[in-house]
Amino acid sequence: MLSIQNCRSIATLCTLLACSVLFGTKLPAQETTIDRNQSAWHFGYDLLQMLLEERGLRVVDEVDEAFFAAKSSVIVITGSPPALSSNDWGRLVGFVLDGGTLLLALDNSFTLPGIGRFSKGPVTTLNPSDQYQGFVDCLRVFPNPETQGFSGVSEIVTNRPGWFVPDTVGWLEWDVLASLPIDSRPVGSRKSAVLAVGRWGAKDAGLAIVSADAGLFSNGMLWHGDNAIAAIRMSELLCRGGTKTQLVFLADGQAMDSYRNRIDMTPAAEESADNRPEPEPELRKALRLANAIAKEVAESNVLNEALRQRPRGIQPSRYFRAFLYFVAVLILLLIIWLLLASGALQAVFLAPRKMRSAYEMREHASGLADDFRNSAGYLARDFCWELTGSKQTADWQKLLAELLSNVRLPNGSLPNGSQLSKLEQQELVRIIDIACRGCHARMTSHEFQLLGKSISILRGKHRTQPPVAVGCS
Repeated sequence: MLSIQNCRSIATLCTLLACSVLFGTKLPAQETTIDRNQSAWHFGYDLLQMLLEERGLRVVDEVDEAFFAAKSSVIVITGSPPALSSNDWGRLVGFVLDGGTLLLALDNSFTLPGIGRFSKGPVTTLNPSDQYQGFVDCLRVFPNPETQGFSGVSEIVTNRPGWFVPDTVGWLEWDVLASLPIDSRPVGSRKSAVLAVGRWGAKDAGLAIVSADAGLFSNGMLWHGDNAIAAIRMSELLCRGGTKTQLVFLADGQAMDSYRNRIDMTPAAEESADNRPEPEPELRKALRLANAIAKEVAESNVLNEALRQRPRGIQPSRYFRAFLYFVAVLILLLIIWLLLASGALQAVFLAPRKMRSAYEMREHASGLADDFRNSAGYLARDFCWELTGSKQTADWQKLLAELLSNVRLPNGSLPNGSQLSKLEQQELVRIIDIACRGCHARMTSHEFQLLGKSISILRGKHRTQPPVAVGCS
């Protein structure tokens, strides 16, 4: 039974669908091949736009016009997200906070700060009671009957839906109109919202409606379950208060003009004026038209033949291509196995290394930066090479042994005869020891500078020729 208050909205829907069926845009009932132009009508959103325009909204092309007059504007974004700038996406939240109403129905994964996150489907279920006509990715969801402004909707039919998670900012108070079943897959979609309303402030303030299934409002899906009644309730929420005068309708990223400019409502062959029947009362005419369209849709197989998303069938050429890929992988594995078996290819296994924490790596790096042991070794070896004229460590150790035993240098002198003080002898012994065995203790920058100064003094004495003594005859 149809109530009087819903008669005009249902008559609006039925008028457009009846014209499309009777005057050229036919539903694909009992046809095996669907014409591309005819099936495209099922993918559009003409009925939803018509509902909004018949409520007195004027279609505008620019989103900026809606931003400037938020209290009197409605923005509808369906299908794929439009190519809006990040600034315009951010202004959508401000549009709702300023009193505008927004319908956001997206199929792809998308995150809008202040609104929430859309996750791409398809969501599936193995529970036959939640499947529509046996399809695992066409889910029947049951709205909360106590939801305000959503009466008369007992079942919503979705087609390959995603799911929506509201933002945690808390600007909008969200009411979940319909959620996915508890056994849906993937796991993250379980009991998540597929249709929700976010309200801001007072009763007549801004409002945002989100749907994780854009096909819910497409022409071909409005006649399954109670989707048509749900679309009527959505239009009532978007136009509540009676203050809305303009509409921005973006479908699949493209701004739409008025539905009157796209759909020909004129019959192909008009009846003559003499045979034209008398007009019936408006209510009776709407009820008869609704019954006729409901019978036409019930006898057709719309969902099986024209789903909103891509066809489920796979081309035979793809099977052959997948078989070739599989054979190529097997051949590659066989070649690698033969190479390993013949020894032509040896697998290289890296030795396992102990894992170190970030703190240990930072301490190790800072320690290397402040340690000058390696630099001290370079300076000491270079000086010993100059002192002995040899790069062999054995010659350096021999010189060190002579210095320690005071056999060759009893008076503490260099090989060229330059005299050394006791402190200089100790520094020379330490330098030769560093050159031979390395510096095992940590050396700071100050100690390295003192070592370099000692090497410079000893190098200067080594390069200076001592005075030759002159005897008397």
